[in-house]
Amino acid sequence: MGIIDGWIDTEDGNYVYTCVVKNYNDFTERVDIEIENRAGSVKRSLNVGPSDTAQFRVNPLSSGVTSISIADEDSLPADNNAYVVIPTQSDTQALFVSDEGKLPSKIALSTLASVDISTAEGIPSSTDDYRIMVIGLKNRSLTSSEVERLDSFLNNGGRVVVVASQMLAGGNSTDQFQGMLPVIPGDVAEVQNVLGIDLEVVQSSSLTDDVKFDEIAMYRYLNATPRNDATVLVATEQGDPLLAHWSVGDGTLVYFGFNDELGEPWNNFHNLPEYPVLWAKLTAWLGGSGDISDYNHETGDITSLAREMTVQTPTGTITTQKVLFEQVGTYTIGGRTVAVNLYSDRESDTTRQGLEVMERVSDQNRDSPDIVRQDSYEAKNYLDNYLIILAILLAILEILIIRNRGEL
Repeated sequence: MGIIDGWIDTEDGNYVYTCVVKNYNDFTERVDIEIENRAGSVKRSLNVGPSDTAQFRVNPLSSGVTSISIADEDSLPADNNAYVVIPTQSDTQALFVSDEGKLPSKIALSTLASVDISTAEGIPSSTDDYRIMVIGLKNRSLTSSEVERLDSFLNNGGRVVVVASQMLAGGNSTDQFQGMLPVIPGDVAEVQNVLGIDLEVVQSSSLTDDVKFDEIAMYRYLNATPRNDATVLVATEQGDPLLAHWSVGDGTLVYFGFNDELGEPWNNFHNLPEYPVLWAKLTAWLGGSGDISDYNHETGDITSLAREMTVQTPTGTITTQKVLFEQVGTYTIGGRTVAVNLYSDRESDTTRQGLEVMERVSDQNRDSPDIVRQDSYEAKNYLDNYLIILAILLAILEILIIRNRGEL
């Protein structure tokens, strides 16, 4: 008996988990299941037929970790347990710093129910109330004192998005501020093609999913070079980064290369339906909630971190920049809890014998010339033996003939 699959859906604003249990025996078995989360624990029973599956749902899922356990132990404990993580939802306090009254980025942020946005023309002396800060200056650059406040905000774990503009071009901002960016900005590039320049997703992530970057027409952009430790998600076909991030102290700084200044637009991104979608993804990721898939993985998944971090695994602690989820249970990464499940029908079936597996592989690959099977290997051995015996007999025959001739 094992848990072989599970998925999360939404219904009426709530998360719902569907769990699939399979019985590998040749008789019907009753399975006792315990569901436990911060709201308490519930027990239920299922009758599962021979070699059959049964489903049940946990509705609604509460925030935090929910564990699902099969009471009876068997030879594979890993598939007796499943874990689901729902991040705690809370309004993200964000500060939008700009010298322009109306900007598409500001409008997109103001429509997000999960973001409580405040606006300012400069970085205030106190930023303790904010989780995220968006820098959307179009007509001036940050002063030295503002850069120092921004640096302090980041080093204390703040999250910052810097939207590209003429003010980031080389020489228009202080060296200290440019040194904080994950890219080295150059001059503004003008695209001669009326259709704009092609963009490409350099590294897929939950931020780039469901965003059609190939439909964005870029007319202007900043020539830029990514820094060594930066993660570039989207770039021009020439390699100039348009969406990149890296760590500054305990915080994260995102370079958003799509200038949303109106008048003579640099691109048409703000006219596309994906524009507010990307801002929603950004604020969810930076605010600590993120996509549900970021919190729920299967064994074998790999995730890259912005820097080397200490990770609490189900059985110990490791320090790494790339996490391989190889154990069932919960991982803690930078204060974030992640669930990992086996979800493998093949691995859960301990009734399979090695011979059955080999026969199935042999049948599936019977027509493949790259597979060397046991019968062909043995036939080759038999042929080699016959050739050796024949060579010995010929040598003996030749000796006899020579002796009969009196030459030996």
